[in-house]
Amino acid sequence: MTHTVFGESAVIIQSVIFGLIAGLLFELFRSLRSVTPTNAALVALEDVVFWIIFAFSSVVFFVKIYSGRLELFPVFAVLSGFLLFYSLFGRLGTRLRTRAVLPLKRRIARFLQKKRTREKKQKGKSLNIFNKIKRKVIFFKKSSSKKPKNDIK
Repeated sequence: MTHTVFGESAVIIQSVIFGLIAGLLFELFRSLRSVTPTNAALVALEDVVFWIIFAFSSVVFFVKIYSGRLELFPVFAVLSGFLLFYSLFGRLGTRLRTRAVLPLKRRIARFLQKKRTREKKQKGKSLNIFNKIKRKVIFFKKSSSKKPKNDIK
């Protein structure tokens, strides 16, 4: 097994890029959390899912790119790419979420609240219509229950 400087540097660059992509995916998971209502158990589940996906894709990456060999320097390069993305864009992502996602979340909440109130009004109207129809049906049943007088004998 001969290692060339060009080959090793290419592996390091590819590993750092892979780590940057993993950091981007982690930031997307965090953004998804800020939009959807979550509890502690769901946050833990999302983290576990992310790290399982990350571990599986890392194994595939090392098998495809580095011919299945596992040395420490590409692992550190992946982790450094992940930490590089997180340290450079983590705060930016947080600011973007607070400035863009939270107002969007408020708009969606207002829209859903308006939709629910419209549905409640519609439900109330449909119940009123149903009650009116029910009263008319009951009225016709009462009036038809009287036996008509038969004049012809």
